[in-house]
Amino acid sequence: EVKRMGVPRRPVQENREDNRKIVLRIARLNEYFVRLEVKDNGYGVKPEVLPQLFNTVKTTKTHNEGNGLGLWQVRQLCERMGARYGIDSGGEWQGATAWIELRTVK
Repeated sequence: EVKRMGVPRRPVQENREDNRKIVLRIARLNEYFVRLEVKDNGYGVKPEVLPQLFNTVKTTKTHNEGNGLGLWQVRQLCERMGARYGIDSGGEWQGATAWIELRTVK
């Protein structure tokens, strides 16, 4: 069973579709970690939902848009590699940043 988390129906906002942006960043944090980020200016995530995003079958989408396994799979892979991961968001309509911090190889 897929549980839809508390994200309101996405209202149509004038010109919102035209202003969508996705920014990819790669930065060396220190000698041990590299950080990969994907940032958007989309719907954002409610603060109370953030801790649940990487759990299995949790989704903010409707039944036909997703099954809630994508971020759970990211979590599984990151944990196997010893990577750190997360999603930051200022809240609804504030966009979100998904990030992974990978260990570097010496």
